[in-house]
Amino acid sequence: MDGALVYSPLRNADPLFREEKAFLTASSVVCGVELKWLDFLEAESYLETRFKKIDFLYFYDEDLYLEDLAVRLGIPTFNTPDNYLPAHDLGAFYKRMKENDLPCPAFYASPNLGKYPLSRNFESLSVSLKDAGVFYPFCLRKKEEVAVYKPSLCLTPNEFNGELMELGSTPFVAEEHLKGPSLLALAIGERCYGVLEKKDGAYVRSRYDDRFVRHMVVSALRASQRQAGLFLLQSDGRTPLLSGMSS
Repeated sequence: MDGALVYSPLRNADPLFREEKAFLTASSVVCGVELKWLDFLEAESYLETRFKKIDFLYFYDEDLYLEDLAVRLGIPTFNTPDNYLPAHDLGAFYKRMKENDLPCPAFYASPNLGKYPLSRNFESLSVSLKDAGVFYPFCLRKKEEVAVYKPSLCLTPNEFNGELMELGSTPFVAEEHLKGPSLLALAIGERCYGVLEKKDGAYVRSRYDDRFVRHMVVSALRASQRQAGLFLLQSDGRTPLLSGMSS
């Protein structure tokens, strides 16, 4: 079996990466895999000329152009969980944002109880919860020390899962609901290219497009270990909160 591992050339200066490279090469020999190491600069021409002979491709680091090229050429392509998950799993995205002290909506990752598997996606489940009168698991409660309302947990994990079982499903993530406008922001490398807001059916420059929000988006991209991303933000009336991303 012939495989290729694609990585950033910046890693070549890291002695720990050289050790890992030697270990993975030795492991691939034991598994009967002929493993080719390609940095970003080498990968494009190699893929275009050898794509029929590559059994799989593994991206140690992410390059969206090369990944798209590999998929178009029909090469089975894999990625590291650290790169893949934040753009495909909302719980992983929120966890990464919290770990890096970046603002995101309050969220609750409900445990999967095994014999009650996920039977609907989160959007249709949220509609079912609303129709059933279950406001999961956040509600606005007045804080006693100040006259403001803040989202807080209104169900224990067991209570919440009990409500979900009656509906026949358990999601992985429940989000705080924010009523403000949804925003989009594109970040590539160390630059955010603007923050857009939907008005009258079209996206226009948002009133929240400022240096602080742009810096926050670039920080979120860096925390997600990606080279580019389209970020969704949700306004709560003040600073927008990071609520998802797509590559």
